[in-house]
Amino acid sequence: MIPHSERVQCVVWINQAVASGARKGKASDVVGITLRTLQNWQVNGDIRADKRPDAVRPEPSNKLTPKVHILTHHEHRFLSMVNAHYYPS
Repeated sequence: MIPHSERVQCVVWINQAVASGARKGKASDVVGITLRTLQNWQVNGDIRADKRPDAVRPEPSNKLTPKVHILTHHEHRFLSMVNAHYYPS
C-alpha cells in the first residue's frame, strides 16, 4: 500500500515528466507503477487515497463461535497442533 503523500509525489513527478515531453506510460514505469494504477489513483483531477484500510468486511460464515474457539484452544489434544490441523481450509 502506498501512502497518500507518496501517491501525490509520484503523480507530481509523472506530470513534470509528461510536461517535459515524456510519455505517461514510460514515466509511470520509471516511478514503479503501471499506467492503469495511475489512472485508478486519479479521479476528476484529484488523487484518491487508498480505501482498503477503511473497507467494511463481513465476518466469515465459517467463523467459530467464542465458546467453540475457547474449547478447541484449551483441549489437551489440540494444544500441540498447528492451526491448520483443526481449521480445515
